[in-house]
Amino acid sequence: MKKLTWILVAVFIVSCVLLCGMAPAYAEEADTKASEPRYVDANLIVAAAGGEQIHFTSRDITNVTTDGGAPTYYNNFGKANSCGPIAGTEITFFYDKYYDNLIPGWQCYYPASGYYRMADSTYIEPVFLSMYDLMKCNVVDEGVSEAEFKSGLQTYFKNQGYSLSYQTATKNSTLNWDTCVSAINNNKVVVLFVTPGKMYGIQESSNYHTLTEYNITGNHIMVAYGYIQIKYYNNGVNFRTETFVTVATGLAYPTTAYYKINSDNLDAAYVVNVA
Repeated sequence: MKKLTWILVAVFIVSCVLLCGMAPAYAEEADTKASEPRYVDANLIVAAAGGEQIHFTSRDITNVTTDGGAPTYYNNFGKANSCGPIAGTEITFFYDKYYDNLIPGWQCYYPASGYYRMADSTYIEPVFLSMYDLMKCNVVDEGVSEAEFKSGLQTYFKNQGYSLSYQTATKNSTLNWDTCVSAINNNKVVVLFVTPGKMYGIQESSNYHTLTEYNITGNHIMVAYGYIQIKYYNNGVNFRTETFVTVATGLAYPTTAYYKINSDNLDAAYVVNVA
């Protein structure tokens, strides 16, 4: 009897040691998840914050977008903190032009022109809700993390029979111009994970441009589908050059805007590749 008692005591002690040894690993995993940036839109307020006028005697503009532009959707489906699922939906509809059956039962563009059709909630909402679930939006915490967004989008494409991968599109913590230009020239989009900062509107008059600032006051996910470079001249002298990517904001207003290539409010950016 004494022998059995000692065996039980020994088993209990070993179990306690093993459990104690495992505890830090669980704590570390929880801390890692808690420390991941979340893209939530909970405090996202985009509002005109003023404008800068750039006067010139001439200007030279290079303005390129993907073939037919890109879908520009926003969250009107009653789900909070959904910039991730909206961006994933825009990316899916964008690539449906090149990869059949990403959107079952619907052709998202006009074959004659290549331009994307107006938003149709009959087809958009099911994809959005699928993204919402696959990205585990609002499950671990509010919104999505970068990892949840990337994994959820990959799973959707895999379920439709395609492989999706990501190519880094940053250099020294800002957007890599050459990478973005190459991607857009080849009809690929770039997904941006941004922190509070600015994006812009451009209004053109005869001899000046007005750059209108819009404040991004929360972490946000956007999709770049074009690029624009403007060289300003006074009497033949180039005194200023502005370089942007054109983004589908995922917002009701503005639906599109310009994001400076050298903006420092950027967590990450990736070219989205499909095969």
